[in-house]
Amino acid sequence: MSDSNQPFQVVPTPDELRLWADELIPGDVWYWDSSPLDLDVTGCQVMTREAYRSDPTYSDIRFMNAYCEWQMPTEATQVIVSDRAWIGKLSAADRQRVLQKQVGLKRGLVFSAAWFGELPAQLHEFVVADQVVLGQAVWAGLPPAIQHRALLAEQRRWDDVDCYPVPDAAPRHIQAIANTFSPHEGTNCFAIAAYGATADSDLLAIWLTVSPVELVAPLGYCQVPDVEPMADDIVIFESEGKVIHAAWCVEHDRFLNKNAQSRFAPIRIVDWKMLDADWLADWPDTTFKVYRRGTA
Repeated sequence: MSDSNQPFQVVPTPDELRLWADELIPGDVWYWDSSPLDLDVTGCQVMTREAYRSDPTYSDIRFMNAYCEWQMPTEATQVIVSDRAWIGKLSAADRQRVLQKQVGLKRGLVFSAAWFGELPAQLHEFVVADQVVLGQAVWAGLPPAIQHRALLAEQRRWDDVDCYPVPDAAPRHIQAIANTFSPHEGTNCFAIAAYGATADSDLLAIWLTVSPVELVAPLGYCQVPDVEPMADDIVIFESEGKVIHAAWCVEHDRFLNKNAQSRFAPIRIVDWKMLDADWLADWPDTTFKVYRRGTA
């Protein structure tokens, strides 16, 4: 393999970092458990866990990703939805109680204090055990350089950034998005694999909830047994009978891949070793299947 084909790291552009900073917190949400809610919640909306998760506003992918709702423990039985000023109006003692709950209940938007460098003064009162619990007001008050430093560290927590150069023979629609970050929350591996096969740009802005092979079945994609993936194949990873991941083959040992539905997970050109490490080695009982166009 030539030096020009060695892995490198994809890095968000300044414009992407500004967009991430602007859209990081879609609204202030604070988890609470079954203990008495003895706070001044004037102007807030207090919801049960079930009501919050079924509400169309808060079940939107922007809130789900921001607050990492998939790790919301059963102990989080109530949710406080506030305006951005509420947390700052609480007494220091009450504010610290709320912040401690967020760390204990695994709410998202809790960043390591180390990610901010020398901690700005306005963040000191939002620190719990070397973690900074973010809300809209305190985040908006940070200088952009500090925001961007923290965002880069958060991105590294979400996903790897190693990738390979886009193959010269890759179709134009692949060259347009490979080794970049999606501007949209929710774009996931299923959507990216289906985009590889169809070149349908609408897929770049959606959270596809069905396996991509269902979407591309009209194109004649069928499973082929015991073969090495080749250009235009879709590789499906399954665990316990469920499809958990998908990637589109660009050419021999090069795949278009996205590991999560967050905008922090880049759309990358990876090799089989990278896919194996992320989706076979670390997942028990995971298998893969290859689907090829026009094999019916």
